[in-house]
Amino acid sequence: MNGRKPGGDRRLVVGCFREPDGSELVFGFTFAFQCSFVPFFESPEQLATDIALGARYHRANPSGHLIESSQHFHLPDSDRSVLCSENEFESWAGAPLEFLPELEEGSDFLELEWWRRQWRLESEAYSITPFLVRRERRLNAALPD
Repeated sequence: MNGRKPGGDRRLVVGCFREPDGSELVFGFTFAFQCSFVPFFESPEQLATDIALGARYHRANPSGHLIESSQHFHLPDSDRSVLCSENEFESWAGAPLEFLPELEEGSDFLELEWWRRQWRLESEAYSITPFLVRRERRLNAALPD
């Protein structure tokens, strides 16, 4: 999974945090057709690999640019939020990154603790079915049919 480009049209980086062991995680949203159905968590090294593989990553604050649109999709998980951009992505997020800039710990969108909680939930799922969770995130498999 780590050696292939992630699914979706692009990814939006909204922040990063450090784990107790000192490792860094970059987080944000994976978009397909201007909508995001799932967040992502990657190491900076994985992001660099993805960019080299041709994945489009952007760094921007999505506040005021995304609308909650889950009511337009029939998702099995009714708690899942779908965030969609009404405008062309590049008009507010700029050109894709050529490399990952240095990031300070923090979040441009949602509270940092929300992202830490999501990562803890995902990490727990990793311990049960690590390949399946990783595959869902990398392939953007939460995209509805």
